[in-house]
Amino acid sequence: MTETKPLERKTLGQLDLSKPQKEVAVKAVTPSADDIVAAYQEVAKLAPQTNAKLQANSRLAQLSLEQQQLAQEQGLSQSNDYFSQTINQYQLLLAQPDGLESRDDVLYQLAKAYFLKGDLDAAYTTVAKLLNEYPEFEHSEELLFRQGEYLFNQKRYGEAKEHYALVIEQHPNSTLVSTARYMLAWSDFKLFNYKASLNNFTKVLDLALQQNGETALSVDEISSSARYLVADTLRIMSVIFSYNDFDQDPVTHYEQYGWQTFSFMNFEALANYYLEKKRYLDAIAVYQKYIEHAPAKAHKVDFALAQLSVYKKANFIELLSKYEQTFIAQFGIGSVYLKADSELPSDAHFNALTLLEKKYADRSYYQAQTLKKQHKPFEAQFASAASGYSRYLETLALKNQRDIDSEYLLAESLYQSKQWQLALTQYNNIAYGQLPNQYQDRAGYAVVSIYMTKLQQAKGANSKTISPELVTNVVTNWLKFATTFKQHSSATIVLLQTFNLLFEQGRYQELLNYEPLLAQFNLTELQGYQAQLLMAHSHYNLADYDQAELAYKQLLANKTQRSPLVAENLAKSMIKQAEQLAGTEQTQLALDKYIALLTLLPNTLYREQVQYQVTQYLFSLQLFSKASSWVDDFITRYPTNDSIELLQTQKIDIYKHTQQGDKLAKQYAYLAENHSDRNTRRISLLKSAALYFEMGQIERARIQYRSYAHNYPVPFAQNLEAKIALSDIYKNQNKAKEYRFWLNKIILAYQSAPAAEKEWAGLAAAKATEVFANDAFYAYQNSQLTVPLKTSLARKRERMTTALNRYQQLAEFGLADYTTQANFKIAKIYHLMAEQIMASERPKHLQDLALEQYELLLEEQAIPFEDKAIALYERNNQLLHSGIYDKWVKETLSELAKLMPARFAKQEVAPGETHAIF
Repeated sequence: MTETKPLERKTLGQLDLSKPQKEVAVKAVTPSADDIVAAYQEVAKLAPQTNAKLQANSRLAQLSLEQQQLAQEQGLSQSNDYFSQTINQYQLLLAQPDGLESRDDVLYQLAKAYFLKGDLDAAYTTVAKLLNEYPEFEHSEELLFRQGEYLFNQKRYGEAKEHYALVIEQHPNSTLVSTARYMLAWSDFKLFNYKASLNNFTKVLDLALQQNGETALSVDEISSSARYLVADTLRIMSVIFSYNDFDQDPVTHYEQYGWQTFSFMNFEALANYYLEKKRYLDAIAVYQKYIEHAPAKAHKVDFALAQLSVYKKANFIELLSKYEQTFIAQFGIGSVYLKADSELPSDAHFNALTLLEKKYADRSYYQAQTLKKQHKPFEAQFASAASGYSRYLETLALKNQRDIDSEYLLAESLYQSKQWQLALTQYNNIAYGQLPNQYQDRAGYAVVSIYMTKLQQAKGANSKTISPELVTNVVTNWLKFATTFKQHSSATIVLLQTFNLLFEQGRYQELLNYEPLLAQFNLTELQGYQAQLLMAHSHYNLADYDQAELAYKQLLANKTQRSPLVAENLAKSMIKQAEQLAGTEQTQLALDKYIALLTLLPNTLYREQVQYQVTQYLFSLQLFSKASSWVDDFITRYPTNDSIELLQTQKIDIYKHTQQGDKLAKQYAYLAENHSDRNTRRISLLKSAALYFEMGQIERARIQYRSYAHNYPVPFAQNLEAKIALSDIYKNQNKAKEYRFWLNKIILAYQSAPAAEKEWAGLAAAKATEVFANDAFYAYQNSQLTVPLKTSLARKRERMTTALNRYQQLAEFGLADYTTQANFKIAKIYHLMAEQIMASERPKHLQDLALEQYELLLEEQAIPFEDKAIALYERNNQLLHSGIYDKWVKETLSELAKLMPARFAKQEVAPGETHAIF
């Protein structure tokens, strides 16, 4: 028959020998087991004292022990005699001197029987003997461990520690290592070696979690096989850490030991230990130390949440509020914790963050509003609120959540704290984002307000340096608001503000491009008028003057909204068109545009400028008759205009071309009196004098010539002309005194005449000198020699000297006509002196002899004069040889013929005749 398989033996380690075994009642074994025992007993009786007999007895002892062990496991009671029988069997086997196989195993089974019986001392002794005899025994680690347990129960902690250490050292791969380490830690604990105990307990945790492949977040999640060991280890470690006289806490311990993935369990266990004892602040401190010192981020946020919970549980209101802020800073948006984590926060983390962020953002906003109502500085508090709402919304975004109310409050906070650019972004998102909401139009108008503020700031700094980029942004956002929210009460106002801004910044074409938008709005009459006025101005500033003129005329037709500036802008548009036409030499069209302007707007502020241009264009087109009335009207209207002088000068051309001589002369006289330019006055004075003279207005001419002669010594020629004209006028008026006054001026002028004018001036001066010489000759000739001769002769000689000097001056001009005359008259003066001496009155009382002597005396006086006269006549006669034969040479020959008839009383051939044959 087939042998029944024996029951599997358990090792010592599989027995719970920590306390004495109880006697249990043995239940009936299976027949097969009894059969086996009976069979081995029979073999043992029958077998001789051989090796087989020993093996049979050994097998019987083993079966007996297995039956006892099974009964114990099944809770059956057994008597000590039963264990003693088995022990005796093993002892008998061991007593055999030789031939026993597996002696080490028999010792092992004996030790097990002692353990089952509860005789721990005997068991310990047997194990010691086994290990001593068989150090390489298969279950030596188990035996060492049991020795350690025995010693530990005996409170021999030092020896127990050594045995546990041997298990760990000699059998590192044994399944008992973890328990040995655990007991080693307990041994250190019992020996008050807390630091070593902590290190060993930590290794227990490490081994337990590694062997089970645990990644649990708490003890409850650990598999049941290791749960008790881990929980108890954590518990005793917490007790150690809590000792006041022990200088290590979990942080110090793990900084020395090295941080482990399970380190958090110690902190958690210690905190729970404190919480059980209601040591709330100590528990909080434990959580915080882990947060502050643990190198890995795992579990930190859980501990922070645990802190919040403890603060609430303990009702530490102030501390809770403070830590809430700390929590936000350490685990909220922008924190190192979130930045280092690519994963989304847990629900608990997320919910706590959002709750706290909103709580403090709302609180800051409320405080800021309160400050504002109290008229206290509020910007910083709004900035704080903005920061809070921003963080809150960023937190929501981590899980794609939104809060439109808070988004609007963020925008409001940014606005109130003057963070314009951020506020703009936020308001724009609300107003024009894809999510419809109740704040859209308000947010859009807030954008308008911010840009208005930015514009005012830019203008306040320097209105000339508003950046084009800012203007573009303003225009874009304002128009976006106006066109998106047309029903808003401020939409049309914003539209017009946009147009005004474009106009102020000179972006006229851009403004005109937006003109079609006006049709989309219900503008009031005034608003429409203002908008169209900007359009007209834009056309004007773009030099599109034709369109500007049309636009201004349409505005001018509005009787209720007419602005006085419109008429002037219309005038300016027409003026610019005229200027453009003139610039392309279309003078007639330019003139027509100006005249049309003055016809349409006769009272325009630009009339003075325009009318002047009309006069100038008429002159350039040589329309002098038409120009006359425009010029006269201009002079009458604008007597102080700077161009009056030019127009007065231009009137000369009018009178010349219209042949109005009298007006021409008067105009010259006017210019001579009033023109600012001295040279113009000088020329005008001379011309007026000439014109008056030509027209026979001699007295006016005389006055003008006299003024010129006295006031304008240069140019020399014109001054001399005036003097000559004056001498002629006075000569014709038979005013001898005035006539000779100006003749003398002519002679004096010759003396200072420039070289270029010397010859011509000499002729005029010679002519004037001739008059004075003839006057002197006449006075000399009519001076009679009377008795007493001495007196009259002296007078005669004096006049003779004067005449001679005058003719000498005349001769000095070197002019042929006047030289021959001077020579003749000088000779004639001497000749007359001789004749008049001889013909002079004789004294009446002289007798004949005395008279004869008197006659001889007269002759003696006369002959030298006659001789001098003959010599001078002859010298003048010599001019014939130079081809000169004029009246005075002829008169000279006549006088010589009388004085020397023998030589000169014959027919002379005139020098101009010739008898040569050609």
